[in-house]
Amino acid sequence: MPLARASVLVLPLLACAWFAVGIRQAHDTAAATSIISGHGAPSARQAAHARSLLQAADTLNPDSQVELLRARLAFLEGDRTSATRSVLTVVGEEPENVRAWLLLAEVANDNKRLADRALINVVRLDPRG
Repeated sequence: MPLARASVLVLPLLACAWFAVGIRQAHDTAAATSIISGHGAPSARQAAHARSLLQAADTLNPDSQVELLRARLAFLEGDRTSATRSVLTVVGEEPENVRAWLLLAEVANDNKRLADRALINVVRLDPRG
């Protein structure tokens, strides 16, 4: 009987904690997106803050959105190699992710074969494009 009472108290607390973690991850991702999507490349301070937010978001709930934001940030900072590597990871894990293929076409524009492959996949996944 005491175990049943304890579970009645613990389960709602765990559910609340889970929702709090999700809210924090969404907040961190949104804040990083705001920095990365601003006009032009972010300042060094803004980029460092965005990296910190993405690290926190990734720790709480790793998903492809965080990795794509990392790739976009690396691209904006001029690090095409890291950006391309990050996006290739996402398209390898999620070959139906049209946003990842679009970003790959953008970050790999100095590699014509890779950019063409990315665009072919974009058209395949979203022919209305």
